[in-house]
Amino acid sequence: MLSNFLQRFDFAHPNVTWEILFFVAIIWLVVAASAIWSVCIRMRGWPARLFWIVAIVALPVVGVVAYLPFSMDHDALQAFVRFGRRS
Repeated sequence: MLSNFLQRFDFAHPNVTWEILFFVAIIWLVVAASAIWSVCIRMRGWPARLFWIVAIVALPVVGVVAYLPFSMDHDALQAFVRFGRRS
């Protein structure tokens, strides 16, 4: 059931253009910048600031990278893994 739901989200769909991806990236950058600004204003001390800034920026990126192998079909994943081993 969950796989049927996740199959609806496909970035290869013809309606997903570079403009949509560009504005999604802009929205994410604005939200991340707002959160980082809030952390910098409210937190005292660099260790706490650094921790929350890394959490705000890195955790979504790590989540997307962790999901990447599951979002590709088997042939594309094998080509990606082979390409990574050559470099």
